[in-house]
Amino acid sequence: MREVLIVEDDPRILQLTVVNLNIRGYNTLVADTVQAGIKLIKTHRLHLVILDLKLLDGSGWDILRAIDADPQTIKPPVLIMTASSLDDDPEYPYSHLIGKLSKPFSLAELLGAVTAPSAT
Repeated sequence: MREVLIVEDDPRILQLTVVNLNIRGYNTLVADTVQAGIKLIKTHRLHLVILDLKLLDGSGWDILRAIDADPQTIKPPVLIMTASSLDDDPEYPYSHLIGKLSKPFSLAELLGAVTAPSAT
């Protein structure tokens, strides 16, 4: 079963994402903080990480830096999910970044991004 980690601190967006991915056969893991996201990435073999950039305790970029800094961690593909422009955030050359999902997004946009060839 394909495991997808969703790192999101908005309960409504999290629930929408989890329910729709579970219905389609994905096993979803969730985190709402930077530290919880890092821990799950380091302890699971993930098909995909859907990552919010603005979290209550830090930035999604912090998660990417932490996993890049650890040579033992398998680098999963990452889909950024954000309401802000990526131009507003510091550039970070994470090689497994596969795209961006702008909030608010439709169900079709979510499923298209998750099932895109670069995410499979």
